[in-house]
Amino acid sequence: MYAIEIGRKFLQLYNEQQRTAKGQAPYTPREFFDEVYYPLFFDVEEDEKQLLSVTNSAFTNAAFKGKAPRLKRFEEQLIEQNERPFQWGGNLFLGGKANDSGDTTSGQSTSITFSFSSDEAILSWIGGGFGIGLEGGYNILITNPGILFFLFAGWQYYRKFLQSNTMVKGRQMETWNGLWLKYNYGKAANEELALTQIATHLRQKSDSVLELGERPSWWDLCTTLAAEEFNMVYGYIYKFGSMNSTCGYLHFNLEPVRRLHEVWQRLFGLDNNPYAIQSLAKQYQTDFGLLDAVEQGGISLTLMRPAQIKKIIGAKGPSKDKEQEFEFQLKTVKTWFIAMLNNDQIADMARNLGQLLRDYEKDSRLNKQKVVEDFLSAKSKAEFINLANDIMADMAAQNPLSEEKAKVLYDAVQSVHRHIPADGFGIFKGLTKTEFIFSKHYQSNL
Repeated sequence: MYAIEIGRKFLQLYNEQQRTAKGQAPYTPREFFDEVYYPLFFDVEEDEKQLLSVTNSAFTNAAFKGKAPRLKRFEEQLIEQNERPFQWGGNLFLGGKANDSGDTTSGQSTSITFSFSSDEAILSWIGGGFGIGLEGGYNILITNPGILFFLFAGWQYYRKFLQSNTMVKGRQMETWNGLWLKYNYGKAANEELALTQIATHLRQKSDSVLELGERPSWWDLCTTLAAEEFNMVYGYIYKFGSMNSTCGYLHFNLEPVRRLHEVWQRLFGLDNNPYAIQSLAKQYQTDFGLLDAVEQGGISLTLMRPAQIKKIIGAKGPSKDKEQEFEFQLKTVKTWFIAMLNNDQIADMARNLGQLLRDYEKDSRLNKQKVVEDFLSAKSKAEFINLANDIMADMAAQNPLSEEKAKVLYDAVQSVHRHIPADGFGIFKGLTKTEFIFSKHYQSNL
C-alpha cells in the first residue's frame, strides 16, 4: 500500500508547483485522476493500449468491455469504498489484499482494522504509475521529487510511443519507466535518442503484437543515479500480479558505484565526465541480483562483484576470438578488487607480486607453473606465507636474488602477516592472481 504515500507525495508536489504557484486551486485526488491521469492511462478505445495493468481491476476485468463500462464500474467501486471503508481489496487499491483469505494475494489480511477512503484508492493508482520496472519482474517506488516529476513527464511519451507504434501492446508502465529512466535521465537527456534506444527492447509477443522486453538491472539503476551525483536513494521493492510480493525498503548507497568508476578511470582511463559511469555500466555485469541486495539491506561494493569472477581468474587465458572480451573482464575484476581493498599501497604490492610470479613462472629452467598455482590457491594466510618463503628460497638457489625481488616477497609476507585482516586476505590474493594473469597475457604494467 506504499503506492498511496507515493501518490500523496506527488500530488502535493504537483499542486505546489503546477497549481498554487500559478494561482490555481490545488487538485483533489479525484480531480487529478479525471483531468490528468485517466486521459493518459485509460481513455483509449483498445484495452491493450492502456498504460497500466492492475489485476482484477475494473480496467482489466474481462467482465467489462470498452472504456465507458470500465470507467462506470470504477466509479461504482469508489462509491462502495466510501460506504465500506474497512474493506480494501487489491482490485481497487494497488498493492491491496484479496478479499478472500484463501487467495494468493491475501497476505496482508489482519485482525487490525484499517479504513481507507476513495481518495486513498485513487492515490494508490497515481502512485502505482511511478513504479520503476527492474529485472526479475520487480518494481521500485522512489520518493525523490526530481525522479517523480521526470517519470510523470515520461507518461506523455509512453502514450505517444504507443500511438505511433500500432503493433506495440500497452499495460507495461513499470517497464517503460525503467527504460525511460535508464536512457533519458539527467542533464544529457535526449528524448528522441531515448525513444530510439527503447525501441531496441521491443520483442515479438505474437505475429501481430510487439511488447517491451528486457528490463534494466538494479546495476543500471544505480549507475544512472550515480551519474547524477545522488548519494543515497531509498526505494520500496514490490511485485504485483496474480501473486503479490513485497520485499520492503532498500537504501541505495551510490558512493560505492562512484568509487568503482573512479578506480577504473584511474587505471584504464575513461572520458572525464559523469556519464562515463554509464558507459562502463553498459558492459559491466554483477554477480548478484536485486533480491541479494534486499537480503543485505542495501547496495554495497560486495554486491558489485563482477559476474563469473571465479571463471575469469581461473581461466588459462583468452581464446583468439574473445581476446578483447577477456581483457575487459580482467579489467573489471581488477577494478573491483582494488575498490574493495581501498588501499593503494597494498594494491601496488599485489601488482608487483603478480608480475614477479609471471617472471618466475616463465623461466623455462625452473618449470614452476605448479608452484605458482599452489601459491595463488593458498587457503590461509599461513599457507600463503610458507609458500612465499619457499619461492624466495627457490629463486635465491637458482640465481642471485635481486634486492628488488626480495623486497616484493618480503613486503607481501609482512603485509599478509601483520596488516591484512583475515577477511581481506581473499581480496588481496584475488587481486594478486588477477595481476599475474593480466601481466602474463598482455605484458602490461597496469
